Amino acid sequence: MSFKFQPFNRTDVVYKTISKAPLTATILVPKSAEKGKHPLLAHFHGRGLLVGDRMFGEWFPLWLLQFAVSREAIVVTPDYRLIPEANGTDILEDVKDFWDWVHSSVPSKVSETWPGISVNLSRIAAGRESAVMTQYGTLDISHFAYNPAPANPPSPEKARMMHPEVPIHVSLQPGSHGFDTMSTMDDAWVKEGVEFVKKYW
Repeated sequence: MSFKFQPFNRTDVVYKTISKAPLTATILVPKSAEKGKHPLLAHFHGRGLLVGDRMFGEWFPLWLLQFAVSREAIVVTPDYRLIPEANGTDILEDVKDFWDWVHSSVPSKVSETWPGISVNLSRIAAGRESAVMTQYGTLDISHFAYNPAPANPPSPEKARMMHPEVPIHVSLQPGSHGFDTMSTMDDAWVKEGVEFVKKYW
């Protein structure tokens, strides 16, 4: 297991079964967490919905795990079906079933596994790295996902105009795809984003 997960205790749980094939989620609880209610961070692994798994340490952002520890947050990260064996509708169905499972089963599983630790379902955040076709490509129109590049690419400014009531923080950093997997809470751009999230989570 990657060094990135050393600050956590871990348990794996099947949240869904499809034709006898299990889909598993991992629950990570910071070893430093004190007894009481803790926020939840749902993490969805990236890599374009084509490859990857929930606990592939090389791709899991170090800063995200550090942030979870700093907030004493419980991390829940699921596997989901991948393309081409599955399609987008299948993946969305897995995500819906994962969220249903989070609300129906994660609190009791956490309390049973770590007595005194409980989940505060009124404080949920979601995070991920990558997913080329669904996230990264929408921000970097030079990316191969666009062929050709769109004439009017989506932008944070357009999102702000469409949903002025929703707070948005955007940080665009130079680097190749996946450059941030070893970024830490000490990086200035990460600090700035973390401070934004702390206002709401």
